[in-house]
Amino acid sequence: MIRRRRMHGQPTAAPIVVAAAATMLTLTGCSGGDADTRATATSAEATTSIEPRADETTATPTASETSQWTPEEAALIEEAEAFYLEANDLYIAVAQAGFTGPETNELFTRYSGAAREALHAEMLESAGKSITLEGEPTTVSVTAHSVSAGQEPEVVLDHCLDTSEIEFLIAGETQPEAPPGGLRVLRDRLVMSGGVWTINERIDYRVGSCEW
Repeated sequence: MIRRRRMHGQPTAAPIVVAAAATMLTLTGCSGGDADTRATATSAEATTSIEPRADETTATPTASETSQWTPEEAALIEEAEAFYLEANDLYIAVAQAGFTGPETNELFTRYSGAAREALHAEMLESAGKSITLEGEPTTVSVTAHSVSAGQEPEVVLDHCLDTSEIEFLIAGETQPEAPPGGLRVLRDRLVMSGGVWTINERIDYRVGSCEW
């Protein structure tokens, strides 16, 4: 059974993946199109203030707020979030090196399914066109949207970022057509198989807000 809950967390200092150039699939969540609304495709302190709706809070969840998750589910969420942050930290290092550094193959093992296919295409394009990431995105929040504690557990994370301080370079030069950075929220599926987590699918994303 999949359990779902919307939660809001405080900004963290860990860098996470997302950016504002349509050439980077994993960073933008898309390969082009309607970039100012939403799409279906395959995270420093926050620099943007987000005003909550009346029925929402940005406070750190208390024990009562997180009690919807069972101990098993909470443990899975903690594992998945730690893996996700580590994988995206590695992604940033690899993207800054243009997907040509020694850690590229290691990054590839962090992905599976549709997300792996998209990353592979991105690696080929970035290396071929000498595309590199400059700067780091800022994590606003990473929260669990749903969890399935079966034989092969799944956790879906909602990931809000601020991409104002990054840009993509082609052969060392800024892309003139690159869309502006700002708030983006990603919804990514993580799966565990054989005791190993992978980022499996970009379910959805939205530009301009941390809200769905």
